[in-house]
Amino acid sequence: MKYLYTIVMAMLVLASCSENERMVYTDTPGIYFPDYVVGADSLVYSFRMKDTDRDTIQIHVKLLGDLLDEAGEYEVIVSENSSAGGGFTYEADKSVSSFPVVVMKPGAELDEATVMLELSLKATESLSLGYPDRVNMRLMITNQLVKPAYWDMPL
Repeated sequence: MKYLYTIVMAMLVLASCSENERMVYTDTPGIYFPDYVVGADSLVYSFRMKDTDRDTIQIHVKLLGDLLDEAGEYEVIVSENSSAGGGFTYEADKSVSSFPVVVMKPGAELDEATVMLELSLKATESLSLGYPDRVNMRLMITNQLVKPAYWDMPL
């Protein structure tokens, strides 16, 4: 009986297989933040973990679609909710690009507060926006000990 059951299951599996149409991304190449989504869109940086008053953080940007023949420009906009201002333009020519954010500790101000820098990607002529829920991110800067994101996760 088990032998018959095995043969029937094998025939069903083989009969259910079929060739699928190949799905190819055909839109304009887009960019997005790979590590930040709605609900987990923050990167926390604490000067307490390093003995420095200045550091550079690399923020990663990923390319959606075909690799580019030549470098395409993308813009990073600083939100009005942030204390910093202005926009920045960077080039992407690989599947993963990054741009630097230099953080500086002004003194004892960050001992009791957390500063937030909100960044957004902006579409350009050569690059569109990839995933709409992955084009914004926040960088939280402090001089306090911060509870790690994995702290409450089950083993």
